[in-house]
Amino acid sequence: MLIQAAKALVSLSILAVLFSRIDGTAIIPLMARMNLANIGLVTGVVAIHTSLVAWRWQIVMRMLEVTMPFSQTLRVFLTGQWFAQVLPAIGAEVVRSILVQRIGETRFRQAVTSVVLDRLAALAGLAILVALILPLGARFTNQPALVTALAGTGALIAVAIVGVLYAGRIAGYFGSNRIVSAFHYMGEAVREALRRWTWLAPVLGLSIVGHLLSVLTVWILAKGIGLELGLTAGLVAIPPAILAAALPVAINGWGVREGTMVITLGWVGFAPEEGLALSVLYGITASAVGLIGGIVWLVQKRKPAREGDRSGAG
Repeated sequence: MLIQAAKALVSLSILAVLFSRIDGTAIIPLMARMNLANIGLVTGVVAIHTSLVAWRWQIVMRMLEVTMPFSQTLRVFLTGQWFAQVLPAIGAEVVRSILVQRIGETRFRQAVTSVVLDRLAALAGLAILVALILPLGARFTNQPALVTALAGTGALIAVAIVGVLYAGRIAGYFGSNRIVSAFHYMGEAVREALRRWTWLAPVLGLSIVGHLLSVLTVWILAKGIGLELGLTAGLVAIPPAILAAALPVAINGWGVREGTMVITLGWVGFAPEEGLALSVLYGITASAVGLIGGIVWLVQKRKPAREGDRSGAG
């Protein structure tokens, strides 16, 4: 609870600073321009994105010999998105791991590792995308800070991946117990994944496509409110915001994502109020996925109760 309160404070503080320095009266009219056609397009893109991410996670689980149907994988992923709204980031991942352990009938260590590897796959895909667009960013803008932000995004991701890769060996210096054993298992799983291109290629491919769909979502939102965001500008400006939103320092990325997008979109020519309006709309789409996950969780939670009532009546 204390961690979540701290995250809420971070989100509210950043948003308060943004709204105190940006003309808030211009944001709502901008957002109100969104039409039903663009909302439908965004809904479709987000649905495809969510399905691809669930598919990627299913591939990861198969590598770890965890068997779970795609429909169940999608439901558990959506449930995790709901808990990400109300729990600290690690808490939401623990919920995902527990559900995988129960539904997939596997060991908790394997379930946790599947979640961690899925996160790493998403970060690795983002790092590859950043590496590909870094030269484009250098040519597209005269803002050295934007190129630095892209390079920093890739560097932070590389550090995270290397950290997990060697976590078991580092933890081994502190003795031998179940936690050390779990870290060692994760490290070995990462090494095994790096050796198996038949697994790695589709997982990284799905990650890259997923991030491109995020950029496409922002592009459609921009078009919907009458802003001209070129695909090149989106490819350059959005990836740092994706990473910022993934950092476990705010509630579902709120505040951090908005602050980052105001800065990066400003570097490609957007006014602060335009960047803030666009980032808030993008944040709403992410929260909408979490809300759907909450509905899925409530429906799944009630099913056993109804089944129990029927068996009791029989």
